[in-house]
Formats: sequence, C-alpha cells, structure tokens
Amino acid sequence: MAPARAAARWAPMAEVHRPTSDRPADRPADQTSNQASEQTSEQTSGRPAGTSERSALLERAGTYRLAAELFAREPDAELLALASTVPALAAHATPRAAARYTHVFVLNAYPFASVYLDADGGIEGEHAGFTRGVLEALGLRVEPGTAADHIAVQLDALAALVEREADANDAADAADAGDPAGRAAARARHAQRALLGEHLLPWAPLFLDAVARVDEGLFRAMAGSTRDTLVAHAAALLGGASARPPSPGPADGPHESVPLSTVDRLSVPARGGLFLCRADLARLGGALGLPLRFGGRRFMLEGLAQAAVQQGASEALTGALADVVRERRRRLEGWAHDLPDLAPLWQPRLERLDATLAALDAPTGAGPELAPQAPSPVGVH
Repeated sequence: MAPARAAARWAPMAEVHRPTSDRPADRPADQTSNQASEQTSEQTSGRPAGTSERSALLERAGTYRLAAELFAREPDAELLALASTVPALAAHATPRAAARYTHVFVLNAYPFASVYLDADGGIEGEHAGFTRGVLEALGLRVEPGTAADHIAVQLDALAALVEREADANDAADAADAGDPAGRAAARARHAQRALLGEHLLPWAPLFLDAVARVDEGLFRAMAGSTRDTLVAHAAALLGGASARPPSPGPADGPHESVPLSTVDRLSVPARGGLFLCRADLARLGGALGLPLRFGGRRFMLEGLAQAAVQQGASEALTGALADVVRERRRRLEGWAHDLPDLAPLWQPRLERLDATLAALDAPTGAGPELAPQAPSPVGVH
C-alpha cells in the first residue's frame, strides 16, 4: 500500500525506533525519502530479503510509517509527494490537505490514547506513561518529551516491530536451521500481538472513525488505509487467539460505580463509549438550529443542552444524540465483525455505549442533565 521507510521524520514528535544495536548497518536512523527506492530495490533483488513475505511485511510497515507521519504533523511538500505515490492517496495529496491538518487533529480528532482510554479523557494523561513503559519493555525507545500515547508513536513502533520481524526472517533464511534469528522473528511477532491487541486496537477505531468524520480528503483516505491494514494485520497475528480486554489502565476503576450524568458520558470516551468531537457537536447544533458556543467539548455540549431547554428542543437534541450513539455502536460492531476473535476487546466499550443510550432514552423531561461550570478553555474537554 505505501512505500516502506526506515524511520519516521516528524516534528515536533521524536521518533520511536529500534536501539542502534538492533538496526542493520545499511539502514541508519536518519534515512529520508530515498529509503523507499532503496527498499524497493531490496524487494526485487535476488537475495533472500526479496521474498514475497518480506515485501508484504515492508508494505505493511510502510503503511504504518506513512500514517504516522501524516497523523503527526502538517504535511510539507516532501511528505505530500510521498503520499502521492500511493494510489489510494494520490488524488488527495494536495496543499489543501496541509491546510486542514489543524482542523482535523488539533481541534477535532485528538491523536492521543489517553483521550479515549483515561477516566478524565485528557491529553497526555496516565495512559501516556503506561504506554511508554510498554514500548520500552518491547525494546523500543521513545525520546524524552515525546507523548508516548500519540497514534504516530504507536504506529511507528508497530512498523519497527514488523521490520524487526522481516530482518530476523532474512537472518534465519541465510543461516542454518535452528539459528536464533528464527526465535527473534517469533519474539517480534509476539511483541506485535501485544501492541496491537492490548494497546492500539482498544482505541484506534474511535480515533480513525473521528478522522473520517471530519475530513474528506487525504487524512480520511489514510485513516481508511490504516484501518484496513490494522484489520489484516490483527487477523493474521491474532486470529483464533483468545482475545482479552486491554490491560487494566486508568479508565478501569472505582469511577464505574459512581452515577454519571449524561454529559459525563458524552464528553469522556472511557465513560460513555463514544468520542464526540467539536465538528460532531457543530453538526448537531446546525441541524437543530441551536446556537453554538466555542470552547472545550464539554462546554459546547452543555451549551447545546441549555439552548435546547430554552428553545423547547430538548427532546429533539436527546433523540439526535441517541442516533449518534447507535451509529457509533454499529461502527464499533463492524470492527468486531471483521475481527470476531477480538470482539472481547471492544465489549466493555459496547456496554458503555448501551449505558449511554439508556441514559438518553430515560425520560427526564429536560434532555441531557446539566452540570453548569465555568467556560472551559479550548482543549479536550
């Protein structure tokens, strides 16, 4: 799908990469766009590295690398040129895509796991530190100051593990049977399973779905390709395995026994099961003719609810929100349908969606209950 690259080159994100001792001498960390042609040459050479299996692995890693770069920073001319070499992205790799980066990733589809998994839904929350420890345990270094739960970091880490598997396969093919390189490939696959099944797939569906909702061009196309690659990758590595929910993290805990307001459920993904971005709320307000105030997502949601009460549109707003919850449930069920062995990963979120829908359907007489607060700054909440 995408040309493979040995290292993501983002700013301000620092790259996640294999330790120097684990990187082949002919693939230094600072390689740039010429990596695509170099790896294409490798794939077509007569060496054991040119097998179809290696090509498939490098293609998968290349998709993750390119997605990591596009999701991490506003694309420059070089990155757009790289994207234009991918058929599924070529028509969208225009300067207009660069202009939409802030709208998509800064204001709407937040690319941080903590937003979707932590109990408070904040950026760089507890899950960031948890993820950093996991990546380091897998032998992947995250530069200091880098948000370890950023989607770009996790995709780049996954790419590094796929490349590690390809390199180990090459070494095993070139050596006698029983060479330790074969065990290294198995370890790389095991690390991919852990990163995919326990840390990336529990939240990637919500993030990729949000990107697709707020963009109609390059980022939406990249989100679709990333989804397809993740599904195929997970099916190959995890199919038939006994899936388990993600490792206990900040989103699991005593707060689940505390009664939640509907606003709490709708503004924190770990509590309500869905992610409402600013663009979602703007569409709801526009469709119902309700005034919109700009700020954090909770602040916007409370404003819509208050305006609905004042204009006698509470029932209409509640019904529209319930429709959104049902649609998000269908989309998450689509992931479970494509990866039935991994359905338990998303069952807790589906149950939260059901609880949110029940709260919306409960007769309150005034729509979503309000908990007025001071205007929140422009941010996650």
